[in-house]
Amino acid sequence: MMKAPLTSVMNRLRTWIGSQIATVPADIECCEFDCDKPTCSNEEIEACERRRNYAKVRSADATGQPSPSPRSPLPPSPPA
Repeated sequence: MMKAPLTSVMNRLRTWIGSQIATVPADIECCEFDCDKPTCSNEEIEACERRRNYAKVRSADATGQPSPSPRSPLPPSPPA
């Protein structure tokens, strides 16, 4: 007897939880998960060594070739 209302609640809960999870585009996932900087300018993004290394790893993975490590150290921050 309680099965229908419980199923409805579970479906609503599943839908709500699913809506709380954001999908990160592949081209910025290394920035989102591996970088300590909160924001970058367009110039910094284009010059970022970590992003370039990550792109090499992703393209090597897509072709099935062995890939280098995607992590590279961030350059030191300029003095404030």
